[in-house]
Amino acid sequence: MLRLPLLIALLCLIGCSAREPGQQEPKVIVAPQVSGATAPAFSNMSIEELEAIGEPGDKPAKSAAPKAKSEAVVIRDGPVVVPLHGVKVVKMSKPQFIVQARSEKEDIIALRPSSDDPSGIVVRGLMPGTTDMTLMGKDGTEEKIEVSVCPTFFVAVNESQTWTMVAGKPIKQISNWGDKVIRVEKAAGAPKTLKASGLARGEATITLIAEDGTIEIHQVVVRCLKEPRDFLLLAVGEKSTLSSTPQKADDKLRFPRINKVVIDAEGIVSAEAVLNDASKVMLMAQGPGICWVEITDESRETTRHLVVVREKK
Repeated sequence: MLRLPLLIALLCLIGCSAREPGQQEPKVIVAPQVSGATAPAFSNMSIEELEAIGEPGDKPAKSAAPKAKSEAVVIRDGPVVVPLHGVKVVKMSKPQFIVQARSEKEDIIALRPSSDDPSGIVVRGLMPGTTDMTLMGKDGTEEKIEVSVCPTFFVAVNESQTWTMVAGKPIKQISNWGDKVIRVEKAAGAPKTLKASGLARGEATITLIAEDGTIEIHQVVVRCLKEPRDFLLLAVGEKSTLSSTPQKADDKLRFPRINKVVIDAEGIVSAEAVLNDASKVMLMAQGPGICWVEITDESRETTRHLVVVREKK
């Protein structure tokens, strides 16, 4: 009669001990680029926001039913920018429990409640465009927020890059909200192609209007390749390591163990633990593009790194 309880206890002990080695390696989260509201992606987010969303595969929290009728509507100034295939956590101007959220164009953004923060809504960019999102708070107030979903591109100083609208349509008009950072124009003989030339380090926002009136907003990151870089430049197939932020203890510098690595786009870089050095992660460049890699160490210190991957020359 004693054999069965003894066997169960032994199995529980084995299960607990099997989990311990896995805790020594950093948790790597790669944001999927597939469409769908339940597949979380991570971009430009703090560790608190990441924890609020959870990990890929987590079931989204159920939306709470509205508890009060709308008594007022607040229109927020300026759009909220969400990266294409990325997400951003949005809260009301007066932080409170959000009981209802809706989007006018469900093909542009997907909405779902944060898994453990009822005052935040996770907004995921599905395709370029602009839409209005309305949030209702527990007190019955409604807030209307304009949301713009934008792809991101990289251009080096003194270099030029070309690309087209995601919609693939002929470009009629270009507005550049960063003319000191980048110069943009339609490529000669190619009505669907934009030519961008890097002028100085910085970020720029470009608005493209197609012949049929379709509007796309593109974000551009410009960096200088010859100066000391605050970003990591790799060619496809190359490897590089990133370290945690050094900390001073007893007049000595130590590098804390890395607990989590978040990559905000799929197919650009992969990450894995470095053997015998828990303070580093190895990045492998998979395909051309731009992404952010966020590293969180055991002291909850978080650093973000811009990574640019180019085709092999």
